[in-house]
Formats: sequence, structure tokens, C-alpha cells
Amino acid sequence: EVKAWELVEQTADLNVFPAGELKRIAIAMGVDVTGCLEKSEFVKSIAAKRDNGKEAWLVRKRKRGAEEEIAARQRKKLAELRNEEAKREADEGAQASAKQFAASQVAAWARNADLRLFLQRCGITVEGTGRTKKALAGAYKRAMLKFHPDRTQKDSTEQRILAAEVTKWITHAWQNLS
Repeated sequence: EVKAWELVEQTADLNVFPAGELKRIAIAMGVDVTGCLEKSEFVKSIAAKRDNGKEAWLVRKRKRGAEEEIAARQRKKLAELRNEEAKREADEGAQASAKQFAASQVAAWARNADLRLFLQRCGITVEGTGRTKKALAGAYKRAMLKFHPDRTQKDSTEQRILAAEVTKWITHAWQNLS
């Protein structure tokens, strides 16, 4: 229908088309072709439809354009939502994997360890023998400065999750020590 209307609008003299083509155009435009046998009858009925239905055609054309634009925006939005969903699922999977790794790392560091040994395994130096509460307090403070979640916001996801697990273990051990 769109192609037929555009073809009729662009062509000033419809007599350039053969009768069969005119019949196909007329049917596509919604012209009643019953009783049309001659080429001139097809031309007359198409010209009448063009002149009388031009305003209605333009309204339909604008409406169709608006509908196509809305559909394109909806497709674009749907694609964006799907991409966001896939990205979110990938992030969740990465976080679950990182959490599992962090838990196993903390478990390995905590195996047969007290607070002093755990801090040393985490890379925190403990002054002296580390048996006094004062020596452990300094090491605990350095560990919290290194591993506290508020201090690791710029780090990667894996490092943030590991820091959170280490902080949980250190905090729990410190509370049990007191």
C-alpha cells in the first residue's frame, strides 16, 4: 500500500503504466476495481482515489511513521534491558565466585591460627612476639586500615570481597580476645 501510494504521488501521468500494473496499484491502494476493464477506467479510479483520499493517506502515513518510531524505541529499550540483565547476571556470577575464593582463602589463613598468626598470614606485621594485647592492638589497627570495606572501595570486586571476609574474621577474633 505504501509503495503504491508513493508511486501514484510521484507519477503525474498514470497512463505510463500498463493496465495490469494499474490494476495491481489500484488493489494495493484499496480502490474498488470491479467493473474496470479499460486502462482509462483504472487511471480514472486511481486518480479519483489519489485526489479524494490524499488527506486520509497522509494521516495514515504519519500515524504509521509514529507507530514505527515507537516500535523502534521499544526494541531499543528492550535490547538495553536485556544487556543490563546479562551484565547484572555476569556480575552476580563473578561476585559469587569471588566470595567463594575469598572464603577459601580466609579459611586457609585461619587454619590452626590465632589472631597473631592470621594477621601475619594476611601480610600484617605484628610487633614483638605478638602475645600482648598492646602488640595485637597495633597490628589489628593496621589490618583494619588495610582491609576495612570502607577503605577498599577503589579496589576490584575480588579484592573488596576478600577484604570484607578478612575484616569479618579479624573482628570476630578480636571480640573473642577481649
